Amino acid sequence: GIPFAITVDFDTINEGSAKDSVTVRDLDTMKQVRMPISELADNIQDLSAARITWDDMVAKYGLFEQKKEEEETVAEDRVED
Repeated sequence: GIPFAITVDFDTINEGSAKDSVTVRDLDTMKQVRMPISELADNIQDLSAARITWDDMVAKYGLFEQKKEEEETVAEDRVED
């Protein structure tokens, strides 16, 4: 299967500290990190080639947790679909 998911969200394109960043999710644990887009390709290549581990990614970027209001909006959108 696919081990990681990459998400481009409103924070990626809006102004602010998260601009030009994406979230990467480990599908086994559902844990996420947010990283600059400019570092994405190298990190995915390194993960895929086992040069780094998911724990290395978490140590470098920290865990990213979705804000509560974003979770509620996502849940509402799913109910409407």
